[in-house]
Formats: sequence, C-alpha cells, structure tokens
Amino acid sequence: MLPMHAVSSPAVLDVLGAGFAVLGADGEVVEANQRARELLDLGLVPGSARPPLPVPAPGADPGPSGSGPGPTGGADADPGRDQDGAAGPRWVDVSGTPVGAGNHPLRQVLRTGEPARGVVIGVGPGTPQARWIRLDVSRIDPGSDRVAALMLDVTAETERSRESARAADRASRLMAPVADVICRLDAGERFLDVSASSAAVLGFAPEDLFGRRLAGLVHVDGAEAVRAAIATARGGGTGQALVRVRRSDGELRWADLQLRRVDGPDGTPGADSELHLVLRDVHDRVRAERERAEADRRYRLIADNTGDLVCGYDAAGRLVYVSPSVLALLGHRPEDLLGRDIADLVHPEDRGTVGEVCDEVRATGRPGTCRHRLRRADRGWGWVETTWRAVAGTGTVPPELHSASRDVTDRIHRDDELAVAEQTLRLTVETARHGMARLSPDGRILQANPALAALAGRPVGELEGRMLRVLTALKDPDPVAALRARLAGSDGDELRREQRVVRPDGSEVWVDLTLDAVRDGTGAVRYLVARLVDLTAERVLGEQLRRLDEHDPLTAVGTAAVLDGRLAACLADPRQRRLALVRLDLDGFRRLNEVRGRLAGDTVLVVTAQRLVAAVREADLVARIGADEFAVLCPGVDRDYVERLGQRISRALTCSVTGVGHVSVSVGVVTARPGDGPPDVLARAEAALSVVRRTGGGGWAVD
Repeated sequence: MLPMHAVSSPAVLDVLGAGFAVLGADGEVVEANQRARELLDLGLVPGSARPPLPVPAPGADPGPSGSGPGPTGGADADPGRDQDGAAGPRWVDVSGTPVGAGNHPLRQVLRTGEPARGVVIGVGPGTPQARWIRLDVSRIDPGSDRVAALMLDVTAETERSRESARAADRASRLMAPVADVICRLDAGERFLDVSASSAAVLGFAPEDLFGRRLAGLVHVDGAEAVRAAIATARGGGTGQALVRVRRSDGELRWADLQLRRVDGPDGTPGADSELHLVLRDVHDRVRAERERAEADRRYRLIADNTGDLVCGYDAAGRLVYVSPSVLALLGHRPEDLLGRDIADLVHPEDRGTVGEVCDEVRATGRPGTCRHRLRRADRGWGWVETTWRAVAGTGTVPPELHSASRDVTDRIHRDDELAVAEQTLRLTVETARHGMARLSPDGRILQANPALAALAGRPVGELEGRMLRVLTALKDPDPVAALRARLAGSDGDELRREQRVVRPDGSEVWVDLTLDAVRDGTGAVRYLVARLVDLTAERVLGEQLRRLDEHDPLTAVGTAAVLDGRLAACLADPRQRRLALVRLDLDGFRRLNEVRGRLAGDTVLVVTAQRLVAAVREADLVARIGADEFAVLCPGVDRDYVERLGQRISRALTCSVTGVGHVSVSVGVVTARPGDGPPDVLARAEAALSVVRRTGGGGWAVD
C-alpha cells in the first residue's frame, strides 16, 4: 500500500524513472506523472483520449480469466481490443501467454481490492513500442475506491532473462537427441547442469546428479586419470580420460571423458572456473577392441610358438609380421625380413603361381594353397606348402593377407622316391610270373599283368577298371573290405588269405591272395598291391595227403583219430538221439602172425576190413584202431538194430580166409547214454569186448 504523501509528490518518482498513476473506480486516470503518462500512452491502461478501463459491474464475477459478462457484454474480450471493439493494446505475461482483460492486474485490484505486487506484464509484444512493465497496484486507502499504480520499465532485464530462457530451451532441445552426456561442473567438480541423456547412459536423472562430485561416479582405478584430465583442462587444454563409470544399477561401463575450462566473460580464467564435461559411453567399443587385442595376442602367441612359418602382409604385399619359426625353417631372422616383398624370397620359377594364388585370394576372399620354394639364408631353396587367407579391408583399401607355410621338403623327396617306386612296381607287375595287380584304395584294378589275366580267364583290358571283388566268389569275404578294417584298427598294412577266383565259365580257382597297402608321405593309403598265386596243384596234393591221414594205409578204412573226431561230433550234436559203438578184435591174431607170417596176417586184416564194411550201413564209420582191433560207429540206430548188429558182424567175420584158414572174432556192442563223452563210450565198449574174450572169444556181447 502506497503512503498518501507519495501521491502528493509524483515528481519524486520522475527522478527515479518510475511511473505513478491514480485511477478511479471506473478506470479513469485521475493523476499521473510524466513517466506514467509515457507508459500509459503505450497502452498499459487506456489514456485520457481513450474510454476508461472496463470495470465489472457490482456483483458480477468475471472469473479467473475475465470470462464473466461486463458492461460491454463480456469482460473476457479480446485483450488486443478495447471495450468498444477498437483495436487496442495486447498484454502478455513473461511466458508469452496472452492476458485477458479480466486478468489484468489493474482490473483485479479494482474488482477484489487485493494489492498486486511485482507483476510483470508485456505491452504490445511484437511492435517497436513493446515494453515490459513491472506493476505494484493497491488501493490508496482501505475504504477508498481509487487505486495507485507504481510502474517501472523493466524491458531490458526482462528481455535478457527471456533470451536466456530461450537460449537454455534451445540448448535443451539441441542436446535432447545427443547420446553423449553434456555437463557443467563447478570449481569443486560438482555437477551444475546435466543433459537429459544421463538417464539413458548412466541411469541417473539429471536432478539426481546435481551437487554430486564427478569422482563419485568413476571407478577407483580411473581416479588418477580423471585428476590428470582435470589438471589439463584447468591449464587451458583438453583433458581426456578413458575410465569406468558406475551406473545407478551398479554396472560398470567404459566411458570417454573430455573436459574443457569455461573462461569468464572477458576470456580470462579464474581460480574458480567452471568445467565443461562431455561423457561418451564407449563400453561396447572398448570391450570389442580389448577382445580383438586378446585374440591378436593369442594369435601371435600361437604363431610365435608354432613350427609353421606364419606371416602377415600389408596391401602392397610387404611383410609386416614374421613368426620366429622362420629362423629354424629358412635360417633368417624375423627382423631381417620385415618390410620386404614376399616375391624376393620366392623361387623365380614359382613367383607366377604364388602371385596368381594371392590375387585370387584377394579377389574372392577364399583361402588359397600352393607349393613353392623359398630362399634359405644359405642361398639354398626349401619346399613349403603355403595357405593364404585374406583379412578384409575397409572402403577402397584392399585386403591384407596372412599366410601359414609348412616345410614339405622331405615330403617332396618322399613323393619323388614314391614315383620311382611306382615305376618299379609297374615293371614288376608287368613281368611277374604270378598274378599281380595295382589297385586304388577302394579296390578298383588300375593295372593287371598277363599272369592275372590267365588266372582269371579274362583279357587284361577287361580286368582294368573292374573291382577286385567282382573276380572273387560272392560267398567268400571281400578281401579289400577286410584290409580296410585292418588299416582302421592299426592291425597292419598286409592281408593274406586263400580266396576263390571265379572264371567266366563258372569254374573256380583257389589262389593265395596277398594285399599290401602302399602309403604316401603323409601316411595316407596311395594304392593297394595284390599278388595272386594259383593253389590248384597244392590243393590237389593236400587233398591226397588229407585222405591218407584219414585212412589206414593197409585196410583203407578210417583211423583211430577219425573215429575219435566223429564220435565227439555225434555226442555233441543234440539231433543224434541214439548212437552205437562196436569194438572187435581177431581171435588168435598174434599166433597167426608167428606161425604163418606177417603177409598172412595182413591178408586177414584186409579181408576182415572188407567184410566189415560190407556188413554195416553206408552211413556207419569203420575204423582200424589197433593192430588187430576194429571199431564201427553207428549213428541214429534203435535198440533192435543194436541187438542184431553184434550177431551180424560176428557171422560175417567168423569164416575161412583163402590161403590162411579159419578166422573168428570177438565183438562188444554198446549204446551211448545221456551225458557220455567219447572216453565213456569207448571204455564201456572195451568192457563188453572183454566179457566175450573171457568166455573164449568167437561171440558177441551187447551192453
């Protein structure tokens, strides 16, 4: 509330540059000093030449925005027009929002009687006469219907404030899409301003960081780097630090910090200068770089310790890395080769091949391999097998190359030796007396000699290209498959077995087949060598010898060994339900030999054997098991046959032998019992024979 003496002394306010006016209840200007008149002429309130300021009728409530009815039909008339509709002043508040007539401070004071202090209102915005006025309005006295208004022109400071606000708003809008966190730090490195991106990068809202120290976000292992960056910034430079910062959820992420000093208005730094901070999240990049560095470290560790020669080349083909193994491989020191062109080390005859492979690797990105020679330190040449791989370039930069070279000098020599051996083998196969063939690892005949053609009954041209399996009997195992199984199980590189070769006419020839695997320098099977020896003559002779082993030379019946084997087989066969064994010997055979001589004895043995074979079935086995002892094995017989068997044999053998005289025999017959073995059956047959002997012989007994 203004004192009354101020109303009577408006000239004092002129000296202060302030305007003062007294307005009546209907809004007319009662009194005003010069400054007030100047401001009133701008349209702050209607001047003397304008109608009075509209005042609401008694009892009317224009509402907070002056929307109630007034004398002119609406107190919320266009703030840019007077009550008569004529164009008048426009009023806005400091935010730029239009102020309606009902909300004008003078109207509010006239309506409510409540004073208005320090209200800033803009008059005529957008015009050259625009002004910002600060108003203090109050009733002159509590019971007075007049109001006094103190008016100050605050255009300059208000415009500066609004421009600062607009600049801050523009800066906020500019920084809104920026992923980096833009900050302002005070002299104590505390956050004064923080961009909204802090929420995404650090998990903190800007207001959560105000007043906090930068060091509180940085992991302890980066504290020294941050202090050094701050010192650089305070010295006028750009401080930079790569550190880990802690997010609100506790996660540590790598960030790049850049700090600069904020100088004063005159460009001179102060002891308490603020700092400008840009914090950029580089976690993914740092982690990727460190992973690449670790991978490169492991690669170099492997390259440095491998026996192969590992090299790296730039886009021009110059060596940028050479593994230490070059010293053992070629006798060069790695540092002596760096920067040299790889072509300087390649044998002149191999440079074209190496160049073509490298060009193709760069063009296609696919690895390429070739064998070539490299110069040794002693001026000699060593054979290597090199594989090149491309390392992708960027943009127009061509890809770099990495290579791995392995010493194959010994392998080359072995290949040469193998070629000589192959030539020798070809000559051997062609001239061998036995059947020979050179086969592929899968068993296909690559080369066959005339002896094999004669053995197989086919021309040489028909044999070559065929599988060896086609020549052998299908019911016999595949020899090539058997050899591959041995090779897979490390059981040796050779297979030998008897095999049947089937000729086109269906006849079979037994051969002694030998298969050998020939390996190359790497240990892989290069080819197979087959040797086939005809066994026809040997097998005929063997069959004759086998028959001699199985038959008694004098009587041509079976031997004791044959009887034992057949008896054991019959007892083991569950299908043999009944089995009988007959044992017999000649009565008085020893005395016959002594009196008549051995020739007579042999004659009796031969005749006895013939008569015995004639007396039994064809399926029965007759064997001579002693000097004058015979046995008959009768499988699958019943009891009646056994009862008659002894009598029939005794009658057949008890008779006269021409030139010798009368001969009689003793016969013992037994049947096998469940659980009997060959010794049990033989022993019971001997016991039955002994019973007949004790009675004087010349008869039979059945157990």
